[in-house]
Amino acid sequence: MEERTVDTTASVNLKEVDTHKGAYGFAHYKPSEGSMALLLPYRKKVGSAHFLLRRELIPCWDTHTDICGIAIYGAAESVEGQLVEALKNEAGYTVKASELKSLGVCACDRITDTVCYLYTVDLSRHDAVEEKLTVDENITFWGSAEEVLESLDSQLITCLAKLRYLLL
Repeated sequence: MEERTVDTTASVNLKEVDTHKGAYGFAHYKPSEGSMALLLPYRKKVGSAHFLLRRELIPCWDTHTDICGIAIYGAAESVEGQLVEALKNEAGYTVKASELKSLGVCACDRITDTVCYLYTVDLSRHDAVEEKLTVDENITFWGSAEEVLESLDSQLITCLAKLRYLLL
């Protein structure tokens, strides 16, 4: 299949490929270079698990904050190192890259070529930090599985499903 760019902006290339059903268009988000990573930290409490979540404004979803995971864009060779740094910056937790567990990869959606690498880390044995931490007007907090399932963030929900299936 031959890929061709049909339009471009500062942040997005619109591309097209020929398939057996005709032309198929998709977007390539330049800042991410086709990849991102999502981290869903958890800690075990008596009889259940809690998840480190963020309330973040995602303008293309709606006009209020939504429940999301800790995400990085342009995840290249050192995905684990970037996630360790993001967890420290956004929630104050210091972990080693070796503590991260890969939960696999998923496509972000059907109209972009971006894939998402999914990770988790068990923070049960780490010293607790402030329950709500504000960074750039976003709130990081401990939430339940039910709160994850209320999210519009499909990668976060996929992360929870894989985490529950593989580890919890």
